[in-house]
Amino acid sequence: MKYFAYENWRAHGHITKVHTADCPFCKGGLGLAGGTRPDNGRWIDLGNFYAVEDALAAAETTVEESTIKRCGVCIR
Repeated sequence: MKYFAYENWRAHGHITKVHTADCPFCKGGLGLAGGTRPDNGRWIDLGNFYAVEDALAAAETTVEESTIKRCGVCIR
């Protein structure tokens, strides 16, 4: 399965949420509005993984000083 992470520099400090590519909040790394303001955050293509734990580990190594969370909609 393909995973993306949204690194948000403004929400609650610095939070990164991991999503599946087909999540309605992710839309393949485009987000709800079809893009992201660069001063708010960025979408990161984490790649394909068999297990969500591997995608979460990839997010940990990709972003620094951020709290990593699962999307509550696509990953439970």
